[in-house]
Amino acid sequence: MLKLISKADRNTVIESSAYHEPKIAVWWYIDGEIVGDSEAYNYEGVGVTEYRGNVQLDIDHINLWEIITQKPQWSKYAGLPYETFSRGRVIFNTRTRKFYVIHGSQLVDNAEFQAKIKQTYNLPVATVFEVDVHYNLTADLEYTDSDRDEAADIMRRFGGQQ
Repeated sequence: MLKLISKADRNTVIESSAYHEPKIAVWWYIDGEIVGDSEAYNYEGVGVTEYRGNVQLDIDHINLWEIITQKPQWSKYAGLPYETFSRGRVIFNTRTRKFYVIHGSQLVDNAEFQAKIKQTYNLPVATVFEVDVHYNLTADLEYTDSDRDEAADIMRRFGGQQ
């Protein structure tokens, strides 16, 4: 069972290399890798917010994408819309005391993804995976014909499938 710990206790726990606390995150799943930003679920500082019992990072995908694509290993994706790749969030619900991985429908039943995200963010076995169509891929969203052509061109250039 997870237990929220005080900030003072958290500092002690972080110093122990044997302990890996679960994290909340904003992420993408790109080329089989989890890419994003995270913080300990019980962190009480800037960048973490609680809304209606859900603890989550206080940054959106649009702004984080600009930061991520400035890193050398991801710069080849700069200029692409942030919705091009599978994406989502890891949140912690204080009422249910569970972690939730919120993602688009393209990742349903993807065991490799589920194992990778649990490992990356030190999530417990009982983590809940939920679909939110808001996180569906660009190609799955409603667009005009012009938007569809542009998205299809981007996907072709970067080896994606429609």
